[in-house]
Amino acid sequence: MSSSAANVDGLRAAPALCLACAVLSSTSHAVETGLQTNSGVFGRFEADLLSEPEALDRSFQDWGTGFEEGERQWALAVAELGLRYRGFEISFQQRAHLDLRINEEAAELYGRIARKEALVPGEVVPMDIQVETFTAEGLRIGYRTGNLDWSINGGVTYLDAKQLISGDIQGDITATGARDYDLNLEVDYSYYEDAIFDRPLQTEPEGQGWAVDLGGSWRIDEHWQVSASVEDLFARIYWEDAPFTRARGHTDRKTYDEDGYAVFQPLISGREGFRSRYVQEPGARYRARIQYRQGSWTAAMHGRRQFGYSLGGFGLGFLTAGGQSLDLIYWPQLESTALQYGIGRVQAQLSIDTGDWEEARSVALSLRYGL
Repeated sequence: MSSSAANVDGLRAAPALCLACAVLSSTSHAVETGLQTNSGVFGRFEADLLSEPEALDRSFQDWGTGFEEGERQWALAVAELGLRYRGFEISFQQRAHLDLRINEEAAELYGRIARKEALVPGEVVPMDIQVETFTAEGLRIGYRTGNLDWSINGGVTYLDAKQLISGDIQGDITATGARDYDLNLEVDYSYYEDAIFDRPLQTEPEGQGWAVDLGGSWRIDEHWQVSASVEDLFARIYWEDAPFTRARGHTDRKTYDEDGYAVFQPLISGREGFRSRYVQEPGARYRARIQYRQGSWTAAMHGRRQFGYSLGGFGLGFLTAGGQSLDLIYWPQLESTALQYGIGRVQAQLSIDTGDWEEARSVALSLRYGL
């Protein structure tokens, strides 16, 4: 499906942009150890990847050929290194962001076309694809304070962004034969590279923006503790001279491959240009936890919301006399289990939905120091 492959290949640049990101991490046992030291170096790497329609490994190798049911792909990666002095923080970040949403019917049909499976003549499937991606470097200034019973932190990050893809594709796909189909698509998107219609560009757009983060925890009594955080609150990226295409894609130019399957070179009727200013608004990501502790054991309920999804999880943990912690967290909606280990100022977490990497659709990795 060249036209169809072209349109999702245009989005395919997006999954390839971002390998990463995760954030199934929960707050460490600050109740027992007290607030982390008020000064010193801190850092983190977090990578969270989700692919509902197909395994992540398949997406990296040949995007879309394994599409079955499912509507979402996301990838988020953050690497940060900073210095804290008397609660004040300054740090440097690098990050990548992908949020891809596709209606389930279109994902399933695209998978059949990509695998060259027989279609059902007369079948009409709507297509609704939305994508938001960027990569960025950032400088964050923040502050953190608290004691054994409570903590609060916050910061503002300036973002210098590149690799913009933002917009949507809507329309329908009609199967006209077992190996033939027509496309009728409305495209409205801004980009750093036009992978749908191959528009030549001399320069890539650049963006500047900001994001706010807040967090806190409170030990209610000797057994109960609550914590919550939000990242990318009020986030905005302002792109200057962003290329855009607002057009209708036709499949009137059609050939056939050696297997007799339809192949398209997309035709466009509409408008191309540059937006003097384009505003991209990454959505905020929320996390919350309530924990009960009895002796060395803890039980916790976790919640988070990101990319339009609300997720709930539950876990058990154990704290040794030497200050080491081990937690297991299960996220039913993702069918994913997270293993978290902490010692001193170091915390590591790995989450995956299967023991076979080639079949994994949800993977998260978190490494933190001094947070």
